[in-house]
Order: sequence, then structure tokens, then C-alpha cells
Amino acid sequence: MKWLSYLVISYMLLALIWWTILLHSKNQQAFDSKVALITLQGNQTEIAPLESEYKRQANMILGEGIVFGVSLLLGIWLIQRSFSRELEVRERQNNFLLSVTHELKSPLTSINLSLETMRKRTLSQEMIRDISDTALGESHRLENLINDLLLATKLDHEYAFLKTNTDVSTMIKEILDEYFLNRDNVQLHHQIQDDIYADIDQAAFEKVVTNLIENAIKYGNGKKIEVHLQKEADAKSFKLEVKDEGPGIPIKEREKIFQKFYRVGSENTRKTKGTGLGLYIIERIVEGHHGTVSYLENKPTGAIFEVKIPMKV
Repeated sequence: MKWLSYLVISYMLLALIWWTILLHSKNQQAFDSKVALITLQGNQTEIAPLESEYKRQANMILGEGIVFGVSLLLGIWLIQRSFSRELEVRERQNNFLLSVTHELKSPLTSINLSLETMRKRTLSQEMIRDISDTALGESHRLENLINDLLLATKLDHEYAFLKTNTDVSTMIKEILDEYFLNRDNVQLHHQIQDDIYADIDQAAFEKVVTNLIENAIKYGNGKKIEVHLQKEADAKSFKLEVKDEGPGIPIKEREKIFQKFYRVGSENTRKTKGTGLGLYIIERIVEGHHGTVSYLENKPTGAIFEVKIPMKV
């Protein structure tokens, strides 16, 4: 389809050039014939107006040719851009399907294996508890994936945020305590300013915080993670920063990271699990709170995600 469009446009462009040359040639022939006739009749005074008319017609033909040529080239560019976007969307969707297939299959396989083990083998109570905990963890992982898919779909349409005056400081401290309670392999440094209250949808904003923390853990290479919460200088909004010391995000991909289904790298090269929905969900929720989320480079290496939310709407 793409090459057929290019073929048709190329044919039209060549036909335009040919017709422009032909019209110019016919105009030149008509001018030469009239000049020859006037010269034979000896009316030299009529040549000047004739030359003026000839130049006007020549310029008109050339101008129309340029306009049509530019229009065709613009059409080619628009078609190319449309196809590029379509291919990009298809690639993201294919990557998403591959990711979701893996993300669904992995916990289901683990749960099935756990159940088969408990059914076929005689196990001690301790082993049963360990296997049950593993299966339960995979079940929660599967539940979180399905919830992300449902939430992303809801955020694409009208989503009613239930905003109440919330103690953001306490909420974030509780999330950090829960996430890093049994994570000895990750260093957490945090500075949480007390008594920050804001009108937010607590459940939705908890999703923003947990997604940012999960990203930092996932891509931080097990190094230090920093979480900062503070009021802005005008005291009308607050700022949340989550920093990691991972590889960061390549410059050419930074503009795309908040797109739905987009993941850095390709499905063949990336090693981390994910669906490409995390940052998309974050941006949609933050926008629903009239705030902003942005990516900053963490020197010397790593990423900083900065969220700014008005305290009163």
C-alpha cells in the first residue's frame, strides 16, 4: 500500500513536470509565431506588449507548476509521516502484546507449578506455607497487571477523580515503609517534609508513587534510591522527586516514555519486565490533578522523575 501510494504520487509529479514543460513550450511557440508574423507585417511596436503578455503567461505556468509541485511534495511528506506513525504504533502494540503475554504467562506458570507440587507431593507444613506464599505473590502480580490494564483503559476516557484533602506526607511515608521493609538490597534515602496536605484522589496518587518507586527499583540496578517531598516556594503546590542511579534514558527516547505501551529499547534487547503502561498511567493521573510530570537526568548517572501537584484546585 505504501509503495503504491509513492508510485501514484511519483507518476503525478512526473506528469505535472511534463505538462508544465509542454505548456511552456506551446506558449513559446505561440509567441515566436506571433513575433514572426508581426515582423513580416512591419508592426514592431506590437512586439513589446506581446513580450509582456508572454512573460506573464510563462510566469503563471511556472507558478502553477511550483504550487502543484509543492503540494505533491507536501502530500508525500504527510503520507510518509502517517505511515511512520502507524508503524510506530503497531510496533508499540506488538511489544505490548509480547510483554503482556509474558507477564500473564509467567505468574500463571508459577501458580500452576505450585499447585501441582502441593497436589503430587507430600510436603511439610513449612514447605506448603512457602509454596503458598510464592503462589500468592504471583497471584498479586497478576492482579496488579490486570488492574493496570483496566486503569489505563479508564484513564483513556472520562475518569472521575475522587479528591479529598489528604496528608500527602504521611501517605508517602507509609508507602515507603511498606516497599522497603524487606528490601535489604536497595538503599533508600528520603526527605519527606511534614504536614503537606493537598486535594488529591488518594488511591490514584498512591498509584503514581508506587509506579515511580517500582521504576526506580526496576531500573536502578540495586543502587541508591532517593525520594524527596517538599512544598514549592510559593506554597501553592508540592514537588515529589524519585531518583535512581541506573543507566538513565537515552536522549532520543525521552520524548516517548510517557506514551501508551512505549518501553525503552526493543522487546528483544530489554531485560526488565513491564508493559509500557506505568509512566503513561502516571502522566494521566498527574494531568487529572492539574499537575506536571517530567524526566530529568540524574548526574552522573540515573534518572529523576519530578511530579508537581497544586495543593488546592
